[in-house]
Amino acid sequence: MKHLLTLCLLLFLGTCFSQGNLQINQVLTFAGSAPGGAVFTIGTVPVGKVWKIEARSMDINSFTLRINGFQYDYIYVVGNTGVVTCDLPIWLKANDVISINVPCCAARNYFYSIIEFNIVP
Repeated sequence: MKHLLTLCLLLFLGTCFSQGNLQINQVLTFAGSAPGGAVFTIGTVPVGKVWKIEARSMDINSFTLRINGFQYDYIYVVGNTGVVTCDLPIWLKANDVISINVPCCAARNYFYSIIEFNIVP
C-alpha cells in the first residue's frame, strides 16, 4: 500500500511540473537562393512552436549557419560538389532565428527541411 501511494504521488507530481508535449503541426521546406556577401534570414520560430531541422544543404562553396546571429558551424566545399551536413537534428525554440551567411559575391542555393511542433499542455 505504501508503494502504491508513493507511485501515485510521483505520477501526480510528474504531471504537475511537465512542460508540455510536442504535437506535429507541419513540415516546412525552405528552398531558394541566398544573396552572396550578406546574411540571409531563413525563418523565425513562431511563439508556441518548436522547430526540428531534419535536413539542410547548400549548393557549393563556403557558408555559415547562424542561430540568433551567432555562428553555428562553418562548411567549406572544394569543387562543384553538394553539401549535406551530418550534425542533425537541430532543435530550435520559439523566437529563434536561423540565417545563413554566404561570404562570396555570388548567390547560392539552399534547402532546409524542418518539422514544426506545437507545444500542448
